[in-house]
Amino acid sequence: LNNAQRLLIFELLAAAARSRPHEAAAKMSALVDTTNAPATHPQLHARVKDDNDFRGTVRYVGPVCTSKKDPNAVWWGVEWDDATRGKHDGAVTNDAGEEVRYFSCAAGAGSFVKPAKVDAGSSLVDALRSKYVTMDAPVEAPNGLFEHLAYTKRGNTKQIEFCGELKVRAEQQLDEGAVDRVVLRCSGVARLGALDATATEHLSHLTVLDLQCNLLAAWAEVATVVAAAPSLQKLDVSGNRLRLEESDDLSPLSRLGHLAANGVGLAKWADVLRLGKAAPRLKVLHVARNAVCGDLEEGDAAAAFPELERLDVAATGLTDAAPLADLPALTELHATENPGLARLAGR
Repeated sequence: LNNAQRLLIFELLAAAARSRPHEAAAKMSALVDTTNAPATHPQLHARVKDDNDFRGTVRYVGPVCTSKKDPNAVWWGVEWDDATRGKHDGAVTNDAGEEVRYFSCAAGAGSFVKPAKVDAGSSLVDALRSKYVTMDAPVEAPNGLFEHLAYTKRGNTKQIEFCGELKVRAEQQLDEGAVDRVVLRCSGVARLGALDATATEHLSHLTVLDLQCNLLAAWAEVATVVAAAPSLQKLDVSGNRLRLEESDDLSPLSRLGHLAANGVGLAKWADVLRLGKAAPRLKVLHVARNAVCGDLEEGDAAAAFPELERLDVAATGLTDAAPLADLPALTELHATENPGLARLAGR
């Protein structure tokens, strides 16, 4: 099926849901689960978080048979990163006692939520503007004092001073081109966002960008961010669950010299090699806490990483590091937390 055919099927199922929501919902979930097709709904595969900062991935969008008040209401089926956060494995039981499966996940990791109950994130452009405010924006500590009070050991209260707020702000003016290193950890960044002339100018100065633990959902979106920052050399996307599709264009990564992608959901060594081939100038690569080294083979890394000097493969299932000896420029290897590691060859 091509994308147009898939979209037509989705629209037909959605129309059927208005008259037979329970049956249509089950069919719609089968389409999502069995075709492994690109998302036909903009929020499918998106990353979300709740008010308690539990994070998950949207696996289903549509009606659910257990929705009593409004059978046609749209729910998001979420697979939570923490398997204790949910209630089921993506299936529920209807009034007839039959199991209706909408998506599949580990037992206890799935739940259905109203879209308004979770945060689907914001854009990098908005996050930059929120953190790096202009000089005329309201100060956080009027007269150098925060409104909140701190308690001393004796139970007394004391105001917290903030010295040099405007001086610090002056050094963080995007419009002056003074900001070339940006840290936006846990800021809910899910996408690049709309670029106007001002945002384009701000991004053009960035050489270092730290986006750890945000809501980015795909390597394609990471590539879009890098493409918008032509001077970027160092990128950290650790802690984002990133989907990698065969059709993804990763060529914008070619300018990077340092990439950290710890715990991003890479599933095999071929995924790592693909990143290397897209970014042949990499000198530092962190891919710890990804299950990528179980299929490590000799002779397949040198071409992908001709300039790589430092490699972090901690907690990746590595059992034999000898194939990594083929890396021509490698001088530093981090391979801790691999209990099955039996061979570490040197050169």
